[in-house]
Amino acid sequence: LLGRHLCLGAIILWSSGYGIEASASSQDALLHIDWRRLPDRPLGTQDSAAGIIDDDFIIIAGNRGVVGGPAHVGQGGMYNGAQSISVSKPQLGWSNVTAVPATTPDGSRLGFSTGTTASVSLPNGMGTGLAFAGGFSHTNCSRQVFLLRKATAADGEFRYEHLPDLPWDIAESDLVAVGSTLYSIGGADCGLRPNTERFLTWSDRWGGNQGFGTRVLSLELSKCSFWRSSNTDGSAENGCQWEREADFPGSPRTGATLAAVGSTVYVLGGYS
Repeated sequence: LLGRHLCLGAIILWSSGYGIEASASSQDALLHIDWRRLPDRPLGTQDSAAGIIDDDFIIIAGNRGVVGGPAHVGQGGMYNGAQSISVSKPQLGWSNVTAVPATTPDGSRLGFSTGTTASVSLPNGMGTGLAFAGGFSHTNCSRQVFLLRKATAADGEFRYEHLPDLPWDIAESDLVAVGSTLYSIGGADCGLRPNTERFLTWSDRWGGNQGFGTRVLSLELSKCSFWRSSNTDGSAENGCQWEREADFPGSPRTGATLAAVGSTVYVLGGYS
C-alpha cells in the first residue's frame, strides 16, 4: 500500500497466439544496453509524457512541477508545452514544439502523465505519430485526443490532428499501439475537490461506470480521414471512432506501463 493507492503487479492483457523465440546470443544482445547522455532539456517537469516519432525525434510534453520558465504554465504549475530533439542530430539541441492544444471544459491547461501518450504507425506510409489522450488540470479532466506527426519532410516540423474524443473523461489514460490501432486501457476519472486530487478507478466521479479502470477502448487510425489530402479532421464517417473492447481482466488501475511486442500487449503495474 502506497499512500491511499494500491500498487499492482504485472499481467499479460492479450496475445495473438504465438510467442517470440530468441537464441541465447540474441537474448544477450537484447539485455545489453548502452546509455549515452543527450543535451539537458531547457526546463524540468514532473511526470511528463514522452514518445518517439519516426525512430528519431524524442517528444516530451507536459506535465507539472515546471522548473525554468513560466511559458505554457497554468494553475498549480500545469504545463502543456512540448519539446523535441533528434537522436540522429543531438548537437542541434532541443526545440520547442507547439503546445498540446487540449483543454478541459473550463479552459484549464492540461497536464499529461507518462501513460497518456503512445507512438503509433500512421496509414499510407506516413511514418509514426504520437497520440495524446485525456489528461487533467487542477479543476477538471478531459476526453480530447490529439495526434502529433511530422508536417513536412523537413526536420522538426510537426502538426497536431484532432482525433475523436474518448467516450468519457480520463485523467490518466494508459495508451499503447499495435500497428495503426490505438488502445486505451484502464485509466482514472477525476474526483477533484479544492486543493485535493483524487484519481478514481473503481467508478467515475458520480459513482457510475463501475469498473472504470478496467475499460479497454480501441481506435483504428486507418479509418480516420486526417491522412487523406481532402480532409484534416478525425471525423467518424468511415468508422473513425473509439470502440469498446472486452474489459481488462485484472483489478481496475491507472498509471500502468504498457508495451506491445508484436501483437501481444503487456500491462505492468499501476495503482488503483
